[in-house]
Amino acid sequence: MSVMACNREGCDNIMCDRYAHDIGYICNECYQELLVAKTHWPFSVPKDEVKQRIIEFMNTNKGHTYNLQGSEIDNEFDSIMGNHNCPDDEFDY
Repeated sequence: MSVMACNREGCDNIMCDRYAHDIGYICNECYQELLVAKTHWPFSVPKDEVKQRIIEFMNTNKGHTYNLQGSEIDNEFDSIMGNHNCPDDEFDY
């Protein structure tokens, strides 16, 4: 285990024993959280998307990874998108 800071957003651990090229160091706590997050990935994922998913995980704050399921996804989608139509005066036709 090296004295290297974890590259995950919001993590202040400095004892990291894992390193991935283009991703950086990851501490054991964050790695365990990544393994849990990975269980929610689709069964089939394109090879080039695996790295992107890990990078996206590293950009989340430690302890704030939560996977929505079923109607929770619909509710979150609706809360973000809502009924936000563009104002009529925003476009010149």
